[in-house]
Amino acid sequence: MVLLLIQKNRREDVWIRIQKIPKLEFWPSVIFYTPLIPYVCYLIIRYGSIRLITASNPLIPMGGIMMESKFSILKSLPVQWIAKATLFEMADKHNASVKLYDFLKTLNSPFPIIAKPDIGERGRGLKLIANQSDLDSFVKNLDVNYIFQEYHPGPFEAGIFYYRMPGENQGKIFSITKKTFPVLIGDGKHTIEELIKRHPRFKFQKNTFLDRNLKHLNVILSVGETFSLGFTGNHIQGCMFEDGSDLITKELERSIDTISLSCHGFFFGRYDIRYKSESDLKEGHSFKIIELNGAMSESTNLYDPKFTIWKSYSILFQQWKLLFQIGKKNHEAGTLLATYKEFYALWQSYQDYIKQIDPISKEFG
Repeated sequence: MVLLLIQKNRREDVWIRIQKIPKLEFWPSVIFYTPLIPYVCYLIIRYGSIRLITASNPLIPMGGIMMESKFSILKSLPVQWIAKATLFEMADKHNASVKLYDFLKTLNSPFPIIAKPDIGERGRGLKLIANQSDLDSFVKNLDVNYIFQEYHPGPFEAGIFYYRMPGENQGKIFSITKKTFPVLIGDGKHTIEELIKRHPRFKFQKNTFLDRNLKHLNVILSVGETFSLGFTGNHIQGCMFEDGSDLITKELERSIDTISLSCHGFFFGRYDIRYKSESDLKEGHSFKIIELNGAMSESTNLYDPKFTIWKSYSILFQQWKLLFQIGKKNHEAGTLLATYKEFYALWQSYQDYIKQIDPISKEFG
C-alpha cells in the first residue's frame, strides 16, 4: 500500500513537471537564465566590461548587484513616500531593542509589523509579526540585521521598474507588475492540503505552500471561506505577477521621476510599492514604497503567465541592455568601476550570507 502511494505521488510529480515545461514563470533559475548568458556575453563585448553594471547606480554600493543594505537605500528616499521602518543591528542588540520599541510607539498601529533581513534574497526570512509576544520571541532569535517596517494594508502591491539615462532630466517607467497573492476558497469537502494539490496554479508551487502552512493542512474550509497562503509579494513565494502597463500614466511617471531625481546617483531599478486603489496610483499619489532594488532587480512583468516565452525574454534582454548602457554612461562621466577582486570578494560574502540566512528562511518561512 505504501509503495502504491509513493508511486502515485511520483507519477503526480512527474506530470506536474511536464505541465510546467511551457510555463516560463515556473522554470528553475538555472534553466530560465541560461539563454541570458550568451546575450550578456554579447553585451560585455559590445560595451567593454561586465564591471560596467557596478556603475549603474552610484548611490548604491556596486550598483546594487548583491549584498546591498535595503535600509540604507530606503533612507535615501524622500521620507513622505516610504513605509516607516527601522533597522535592528546585531552589533548592539540591546540598543537595537530599545530603538525598535521606541519605533513601534511612532506607528498609528504597531501590529501587525513586517520583519525582513536588511540584506534580502527573494523574500527569504520575511515574516509578518502579529503581536508583542511574537515580536519578543522573534527578536531573541535574530542573528542578522533585520528591518522592521510598518505594515501597509494596501490591499494592492506592485513593482514599478524605472530607469533614467545619465545626463537626462527625465526617466521612464519601463514596466509595472501587478501582484496577486495566493488565496484558497473552501468547498466544504476538501482539506487545505487537498485544495492546494488540486488548484490549477497552486499545485505548481505546492511544496512552498505545504511547508508554509503545515499547521493548517488538515483543516476543511467551509463553502466560500477563504484562506491566505501567503502575503509576500515575491513570485518564488507564491505570488502571481501580471503586466500592469495599463497603470502607467503621465501623473504616475512624474511622481516616480520626482522621487528618483531626489536620490542622486539612482538610475536603474525597481520600486516595490503598496497602494489603496488603481485610480489613486494612476494619479501618482496614495502609495508607499516598501523597497527599492538596484542593478539585479527584474522587470517582473516578464513572469506574466499570459506572455509568450519570446515576449518574456525580449523584456529581460532589453532590461539588461539598458543596464549596460547606463553603466557605461556613468563610467564615462567619472563613476569608478568595481575591480574583479572586489567582484570576487562580494561573491564570497554573498555565499557566506546565504548559508547564514538559510536557517532563518526555513524557520520563518
